[in-house]
Amino acid sequence: MSNPIVEERSARLYVGEKGVARVSDLIKVVPGMFGRVASWLKSNAGDVKFGPSLIRYTTTGVGGDTSNMEMHVGFFVSGPVSALPAEFVQYELPAGKYLVGTHKGCYSGLFEANRHFFDWAQEKNTAFDAQKSDDGSVCWAGRAEIYVESSETGQPDPAGWITELAVRLA
Repeated sequence: MSNPIVEERSARLYVGEKGVARVSDLIKVVPGMFGRVASWLKSNAGDVKFGPSLIRYTTTGVGGDTSNMEMHVGFFVSGPVSALPAEFVQYELPAGKYLVGTHKGCYSGLFEANRHFFDWAQEKNTAFDAQKSDDGSVCWAGRAEIYVESSETGQPDPAGWITELAVRLA
């Protein structure tokens, strides 16, 4: 995991499936969500291009359980998509200054990469654009894992996969 850097980013439109899962269940839940969204986009998005994939974490610690994550799992899209199924959303990852770290390697290293990212941010007294609720859950204005290079983008070797961790700053 690289040490994070601050980047100014433009808003990016995406389509995703809404879901809630425990951290330990992400490996079981997320691939199916990516598959459903990709399949739907291929069949229904017309000329709209999509990719790379992302998980946008909208709320962590859902219901006071620190391991529960509310998320949107999907793909950036080149333009608006209409007539989405009820379980899908179309939002923008908002513009702004983001703290961005890069993880290279298999997804199994992402838990440790996230730990390093947030430990580094805490050491630097970084303030994120997030609101903490009374139950301990945190609502994030912009927090995402963006799968820049993966098997979906034609990189077959997990050692070459690149994932960006991006969190909007306050």
